Amino acid sequence: MRRTLLIGILICCSQLVTATTFDFNKECREHYQAIFNLQFQKAEKFISTQKASQPDNAAVLYLEQQILFYKAFISEEDADFQKFRSEFDMRHEAYNAVPADNPWTGYATSEMYLQSAILKLKRKEYLTAGYQLRKSYKIAVSNQEKFPAFIPNLKTLGFFHAVIGAVPDNYVWLANLAGMHGTIKQGASELNKLVEAAKTDNDLHFLLAESYFLRIFISSHFEKDPELAMKLTDEMVAQISDYGPLGAFIIANTCISKGLFDRALTTLQKVKTTSQQYPLFYLDYLTGILKLNKLQLDAQKDFQRFLDGFKGNSFVKAAHQKIGWIHMLQKGYCRIPKCISGGTKKRK
Repeated sequence: MRRTLLIGILICCSQLVTATTFDFNKECREHYQAIFNLQFQKAEKFISTQKASQPDNAAVLYLEQQILFYKAFISEEDADFQKFRSEFDMRHEAYNAVPADNPWTGYATSEMYLQSAILKLKRKEYLTAGYQLRKSYKIAVSNQEKFPAFIPNLKTLGFFHAVIGAVPDNYVWLANLAGMHGTIKQGASELNKLVEAAKTDNDLHFLLAESYFLRIFISSHFEKDPELAMKLTDEMVAQISDYGPLGAFIIANTCISKGLFDRALTTLQKVKTTSQQYPLFYLDYLTGILKLNKLQLDAQKDFQRFLDGFKGNSFVKAAHQKIGWIHMLQKGYCRIPKCISGGTKKRK
């Protein structure tokens, strides 16, 4: 009986991992852009049809991986994290089933380890996150050595090298011990190359918004160069008409660091999230902050929209506190303790 059950399980598993190619074709690239714009429903429909018509194409699993990561990172909900984690091994096996001469497999595998590590860091699972970061880095370096002309690899490598370069001096030995090396300048240079390539190569255009996002993030937070960050932001706005909620976030973030609060608020207010788009409720929180700084007390609606929609824990206490401040400004002093205490309750 046990033997029969084991054979049945093995057959089912073998049917799940059928990928033998990684064809990141034009349609896949278009839907990758849709995913970065958080248009998950559109991409999920495409993935569903492609799984039926091209079950051996691992590129479809890669697109699905992007959706699972964004959902888990943005929502902070345990169910989304568990979904990403439960399908990790299946995707890993599917990528490994693709011939080794395809650069997309190493790229997708490295990114999957990196995404998993980021999610684990957010959940304070530091030990396994550290292991997966090192694994991702090693795969990315190996992939670059095998396929030096494969431009998308610069996204992962550029991010890694910049982050490693930003490690405080008294912790550099840890990165070196793990065999991870890089500088902020090196990472910035690699991402610059990716941005320029994505501008001119139609086959790489799907990475333009994301590469700008990373490059601007690094210039703001690692290079500490707000002028450069603003220059890159203006470039992105000129290059990309529909940069989506994530693009709006990085633009607003850069404007705030430069003291351009009105432009930041205008950018956020222009974001029109449709029913077809996954909600990024943090933008409501950020809108509330900018309004409150201008003493626009209708900011309460933005904070409340954030609290009603977001089921995670980040910024929840702060949102309750800000609503309390608004009541104080409205002279509703008796309501302040109730609002602030609401942010002390741990969410499930």
